Amino acid sequence: MPAQADRAKVVRQGLATISGWYFGLIAVFGVLLLVSPDEKPPGSGCEGLGWGCTPNPRDSLLLAGVLIGIPFLLGSLVVVLVTFGLVVRRFRSGLKAGMVSILVGFFVATAVPLVAMLFL
Repeated sequence: MPAQADRAKVVRQGLATISGWYFGLIAVFGVLLLVSPDEKPPGSGCEGLGWGCTPNPRDSLLLAGVLIGIPFLLGSLVVVLVTFGLVVRRFRSGLKAGMVSILVGFFVATAVPLVAMLFL
């Protein structure tokens, strides 16, 4: 029975580590969104998209978050959870299992688009 309790503790610690990383990334994005200006500097041209116009910094950040951030987070989450399921039995520390999963997930979620860009 103690082995089951220890295994459950390792799983809880690992999932807490993974959740902490993802909540941290989302919090950093939220802070960046709050501190970014919603107007362009005077004399910098038109606002919006098209015909040489660019969006203001806050809108640019939102576009990047929707077009790049959300797919990155969802793709890495899938890889992280699969990796965590595979490595959780090999570690006695949930922190180590969670960190290994995070590193593998973020590496794969970063490397796959970069490799795809090289060959497409």
